[in-house]
Amino acid sequence: MPKDHGKTLKWRPLRTTSPCSWSSPSWPSQECSFDVASDLVNVCGQYVVKEGQRRTPSEACCAAVRKADMTCVCRYMTKDVEEIISPRKVVYVAEYCHRPIPHGTKCGSFTVPKA
Repeated sequence: MPKDHGKTLKWRPLRTTSPCSWSSPSWPSQECSFDVASDLVNVCGQYVVKEGQRRTPSEACCAAVRKADMTCVCRYMTKDVEEIISPRKVVYVAEYCHRPIPHGTKCGSFTVPKA
């Protein structure tokens, strides 16, 4: 499991309903599917962490991205999440995996640019 500054990148249920969060920092997801979000973190975490160079995502990561509502993921990209996750890398991974986030969408503090 990828780590950054000692903060584990994984989802944990907060209640028996579907809201979820990053273990640290908190990332509530009231609309995004827990299973899909969990897959994204477990399979794609190493490609979207803030630290390090941008890397080409694996096919397994792309499969998880293709199942996800990436716009929903971007809606829950808070400043706390951005301490670990790079919104630019999230946008790159989505585009690389043929699930581009629409131009003009806010993904945390980053706005997806026009082509």
